[in-house]
Amino acid sequence: TSITGKLNCAEFMCLWRKVTMYKDIFFRSDVDRSGMLSLSQLRNSIMATGIRLSDNLLNLIALRYGGSSGNISLESFISLVLRMDRMAKIFRQLNDGGTISLRDNEVMNC
Repeated sequence: TSITGKLNCAEFMCLWRKVTMYKDIFFRSDVDRSGMLSLSQLRNSIMATGIRLSDNLLNLIALRYGGSSGNISLESFISLVLRMDRMAKIFRQLNDGGTISLRDNEVMNC
């Protein structure tokens, strides 16, 4: 994105492809067709994106994005995975031997 925060056509198309892919993953994982992902469905969905998480982190994510029920809506799932995708990209750019150090302001901008 530019300094204006607006997406150009290529950036929008890339984002749209990701949103469509994550939507498809969500609906394939929502086997009971409830419109929400349970914890086990969320685990399968996140794994389908290629992201690997510990059970502890998955539980924290379910609490953050699913509230007290722990169930994740389509909108929350897409938001979650886009954010994780962005964080992974930043990690790859900044890592030094598999670890990174971030200042507070860098963490807030992830």
